[in-house]
Amino acid sequence: DLVAHRALLSGLGLDDVAPRAGELEDTGIESSAREREAMKIERSADDVCLAFLLEAAIGQAGGDDPPVFEGEIVGLIAKGAFVRFAEEGFEGLLPARRLRDWYELNEEGTALIGQDSGRALRIGDPIAVAVERVDAPRGRVDLLPAA
Repeated sequence: DLVAHRALLSGLGLDDVAPRAGELEDTGIESSAREREAMKIERSADDVCLAFLLEAAIGQAGGDDPPVFEGEIVGLIAKGAFVRFAEEGFEGLLPARRLRDWYELNEEGTALIGQDSGRALRIGDPIAVAVERVDAPRGRVDLLPAA
């Protein structure tokens, strides 16, 4: 924005500080890096806030058994599946080691495939999960498959 405003002012003859071509690339790279960093911080803050909300909701529900939620797989990594659940949009990791089969991420990274069952877990698949652990200060939620 600053570069665009300076160019406009220079073009209108109101300011003689036009941006130099050599500065533009460096400025753009630096600006993009700062924007990515800010987005990471924002995501981390969202994760922490949602984890505290989930922790409070589970505490209010009480009971010995962890609450079960209907969720949707929203991401996959070799370690497991990220699941979004509840109206608030809580998110947690369902580790592949917690599933009843040995699951591996396929070459394309689009599915976790059970070696014995052949069952595939894909982004968008519905899945029932229970909350195993909430580490609110770190914004982490560990899930279990619902029984």
